[in-house]
Amino acid sequence: MTDCCAAANCDYQLRQSEPSAQLFSFPLDPERCKQWLNNCHRQDLASQPPEQLHKLYRLCAKHFEPSMISHQSASSCVLTEDAVPTIFNVTMSVNQQSVGNRKRAAESSEEEASAVKKTKENTPAHVKEEKDEDEEGAKLNTAGGELQQENQTQEDVAISKAKETLKIYFKEILALTGFSINGANISSDQPIAGANGQQALSRVCLEQIDKKEVLQFSEHFMREEIQNSLRLARFFSILLQDVTSIEGKDQIPVFIRSVTIAGFPQKHLIGFLPCDLDAESMFYMLLSELRNKWGLRMEHCRGLTYLITGSMCQKMRDVTCRILQEFPQVVLSPSDPYAFNIWIIRCMPVPSIQKVADTVEEVASLLRRTPELSRRLEGKIQLAYSHIKGEVDRIKAAITGNWERGTDAFQTMLEILEPFLNCINEIISKVDEDTAEQMAKLKPVLKNFNFIMTLVVLKNTLCCVSILNSSLRGIISISSTLQYTISNALKLISKYQQELAIFHRKWFSEAVGRAKKLGVEVTKPEMAQADTSETPLEDFYRETMSRPILQYLVAEVKRVFSIEMVRILRWLSLVPSYMADHNFSIRRDKVADANLNNLARPDTFYEELGCWEVKWRHASKRRILPTTVFATLKIPDIGFYPNVQSLLRVLGTVPCVNAEADVYGQYHMVLERCHSYLTDTSKDQRQCNMAFVYVNQDVHFNVENMVETYVQKHPEILQMLQVDDSSTDKPPQVVAHGNHAEKDTEEELQLINLEMDAERLVEMKCAETDREAIKSALQAAVVAACSSQSKLDSEACPAQDGEVEYVTKSQMNEVLTICESAVKEGILMEVGSSFFSLIIDRVVKLGERDYLPIFLRFVDSFDVMRLELIGFVEANLECDALIQTLLEKITVEWRLDLKNCRGQAYLGSGDVSYKLKAFACKVQEKYPLAICTHCSSYSFNTWWSKSIPVPAVKRAIETFEEILMFFGASSARGKQLDHVIAYGLRESYEKVQELQGTFCTTWQEKHDSYEVFVQMLEPLVECLEKIKNNPQRWKAFVSEQAAVLLHKVMEFDFIMAMVVLKNASSFTRELSAGIQKDQFSVASQLCQISGIVATLNRVKTNMKVFHQNWFDEACAIAQCLRVQIEVPENAVPKDGMIKPVTFYKDCLSVPLVDNLISEVKDHFSEDHKEALNFLSLVPCSITSCVVGE
Repeated sequence: MTDCCAAANCDYQLRQSEPSAQLFSFPLDPERCKQWLNNCHRQDLASQPPEQLHKLYRLCAKHFEPSMISHQSASSCVLTEDAVPTIFNVTMSVNQQSVGNRKRAAESSEEEASAVKKTKENTPAHVKEEKDEDEEGAKLNTAGGELQQENQTQEDVAISKAKETLKIYFKEILALTGFSINGANISSDQPIAGANGQQALSRVCLEQIDKKEVLQFSEHFMREEIQNSLRLARFFSILLQDVTSIEGKDQIPVFIRSVTIAGFPQKHLIGFLPCDLDAESMFYMLLSELRNKWGLRMEHCRGLTYLITGSMCQKMRDVTCRILQEFPQVVLSPSDPYAFNIWIIRCMPVPSIQKVADTVEEVASLLRRTPELSRRLEGKIQLAYSHIKGEVDRIKAAITGNWERGTDAFQTMLEILEPFLNCINEIISKVDEDTAEQMAKLKPVLKNFNFIMTLVVLKNTLCCVSILNSSLRGIISISSTLQYTISNALKLISKYQQELAIFHRKWFSEAVGRAKKLGVEVTKPEMAQADTSETPLEDFYRETMSRPILQYLVAEVKRVFSIEMVRILRWLSLVPSYMADHNFSIRRDKVADANLNNLARPDTFYEELGCWEVKWRHASKRRILPTTVFATLKIPDIGFYPNVQSLLRVLGTVPCVNAEADVYGQYHMVLERCHSYLTDTSKDQRQCNMAFVYVNQDVHFNVENMVETYVQKHPEILQMLQVDDSSTDKPPQVVAHGNHAEKDTEEELQLINLEMDAERLVEMKCAETDREAIKSALQAAVVAACSSQSKLDSEACPAQDGEVEYVTKSQMNEVLTICESAVKEGILMEVGSSFFSLIIDRVVKLGERDYLPIFLRFVDSFDVMRLELIGFVEANLECDALIQTLLEKITVEWRLDLKNCRGQAYLGSGDVSYKLKAFACKVQEKYPLAICTHCSSYSFNTWWSKSIPVPAVKRAIETFEEILMFFGASSARGKQLDHVIAYGLRESYEKVQELQGTFCTTWQEKHDSYEVFVQMLEPLVECLEKIKNNPQRWKAFVSEQAAVLLHKVMEFDFIMAMVVLKNASSFTRELSAGIQKDQFSVASQLCQISGIVATLNRVKTNMKVFHQNWFDEACAIAQCLRVQIEVPENAVPKDGMIKPVTFYKDCLSVPLVDNLISEVKDHFSEDHKEALNFLSLVPCSITSCVVGE
């Protein structure tokens, strides 16, 4: 919606400071809206619907009579119901006004001149001289004032233009940080945006402005925005990442996590903490940084986590202990990417443990970086574990994603250790030099008994605390049993400690067995080789590894699950889905147990909890209730429960609780950008301010304020830019004589600029959906594509008058490519981050190849349902290749996020149906909300019949479609089909009236098309015979087409397939019709799904009886049409001893019913039924309107 008045020649935008000038939206009533447009002289908007005018255009209050405006208060007013704007000063255009002004000025000057002439005749000489001097002085003063005003205006324009140049240049530098992170030390001679960008930017900006200073300014303004956001969030948590080298010294990145006003988690990099200090100094420096630089109070800190490895583990442990001691409201939690048990070990200050954990991460990184190694590993896993049922699939699933951070990381490493070593031996000579060197270094580390023993001990000891991971992740179902879970974990660890000798003996035996299988020598670790004592190896590992790990686990569990952490996690029970499913009750002791500093209004907390309980405890089971902390924070009326909102914000601030990023995923991308910057930037080029700007690039600030601040510090830049701008505005003079080299050069430059302008027009204008913009862009593209060819043609042979210039095929292809990319980008821009569905229609032939058309269905910004063709994919690919191609097109080429996919509808027959079903299952396995359904353009009966991979059904439907296309090609043949329908369905007058004239175009939407076709089969054969035998009335090619179709229809294979389709579709006819009606019919049909499946299963069980009835019906029709009952020639076995009834039962009826059962189950799964149940939320009138449309 614009902030200016839509009336012609209205100066509202210049009068925004007037308090009385209020804007009113156009009415939704079409008649009043049309009257408003006529009165305000905006006929150019007449083509737009009233809904769009209501959203986008407004009129200011000065166009309405005072009696039409009702003042509700001193600052707000509304229009009366019949208000119409009547006050407009648009009787003449601006040009007419200027002409009228000049006429009036000329008339007045003539009158003044005659008056002066009369006065001069009767005036003394000295009086005349004085008057002449006064008039000349007044004219000079007026001319001087106008000149001064004009100079002032020109100066303001020049300053604005210079500031705009600075703004563009600053944006280019900020964009560079996102596209080229290894340009941390941007030099002054480095180009900013390639050749085109270099020409567009000012020379002064490139030479005079220090880019490092620009980054410092950006950091300052980003810091202000982050401070404002943290101030509104109130509660925050501190996240300390692993040590990294930046600006020549080891430092720790410091992040802050909080919850926005809208209920989304946010994470920001706020700085770096040097590592060369002792623990006490680091503690005070961190507090000083938070308090003085960021204005944060530790009283509002609610969480702390760290992920420090290596020699800094003990020092960081001391720092965190000091923070927890000084601020008891702060809770310690595991770092976000890691599971609880893995995080504990990663932070254990024991070098041997750290080395093993680093090796596991290195193996995982190598597998992700080397696809060939990963493929070979899967093959080795298949060979090693194929004798155990389900083990191969489990291990393959375990090594996907960031498995080294998961709960079972060390167990997975043990399971793949032998296959991984075998793969290294095979592939080390086939990879690049760096990868081979890494494998060579990794192999002796893996074939070490100390490494194997450590993995076995960690696998068995960490299982004691893995049960706590769900509690820390914010799983609401665990909140009621949290205390028992902690107690059970501690009891299990205590049992291990008491019976350590027994348990460790088992672990040691397992490690020795694995080592012997790998050919590894069982010896002491290198650091213990100097120990000359004769301690048995089993006892050595028990006292130096197993016992310290168990003691460390007990201490860390008690440190993490402190009293305050248990208090906070207990409030997970406030999530509505938990309250509705469990017997939630408010107890006084539970309320008194809450930390009052976490509450907004402690005095009303108990009463507020009672209202919250009443709201959700008896919520309807048919409603989808919020299941997470952040989903609860987005409830519209959460503001009415300030204490609950405050507690949930504290929960969302705790670092270990799963964060649900918004549609752009900024929260998760912050840490990824930090890792990306540190990985892709060399140590000598890393800078703190560059890292700050790059990592926090999702923080938006006002670039205009940044320009103003920079100009205040460097005022000379504006003068330089004005001088540079004035010099570039002067066009170069071209010599008009001599040779034509300079003239040709100028024409070539103009041609290049024309092509560049065309590209920019296509990129910029075609992104919009306005037809005029697309038309202009295409015209520019055509001009650019044809200019060079027309220039060459004119030089070689001068064009004659009236000669037509043609575009070559390559040029036309270029224009079409531009159009395709423009339209596609426009569609994808409309989709954006909203929900969408994927639809793939049946195979089409383009040229010599078969393709599958892909459609997107979505709701655009005007709440209009859109169905757009987005592209094609080749249909003849192998199953895996087709799946991979579809995924790459959707996620990479079209940049669509399948997390937003809410539906899949794929129509394929034969082998294509298997491929598309495999693709749908793969998508739904990873994204369960992308339910499989049929497309609304087809009835469900038509959809499943076209998707059945039975050859006889496919041939029959193709013949059926050819017949309808034949009769629908002309009105004369259409009338013949109407006669066929009237005779074949003569017993149903209503059906005849419904289908006549429309059956050829609407049969796909009908639920009984096959039944109708079978009933009119006899008159249809007669009609085709008449067309075939009467070439005098019909053209020769029409008679030939009729003969071909008649031959296909007069085959028993076609008749049998149509009869089976007719009878099978009768079981789903009511379902097919019901799901396209109102919500009541949908709800009633959804309740019948189980009954339909049961009926089809009975048909399958008694297939012999049902098929015999269907076969008898087909035989009766064949006898009437004088068709021989036989098996298709290509299906006859060598001995020829096969009965038609048995053949069609095995090849047609049985597979068709089997596929129909699976189609009903797939298309009406529990997720699908749950989605369709939402139709009950739509009012009856709205539903009827939508169905009618």
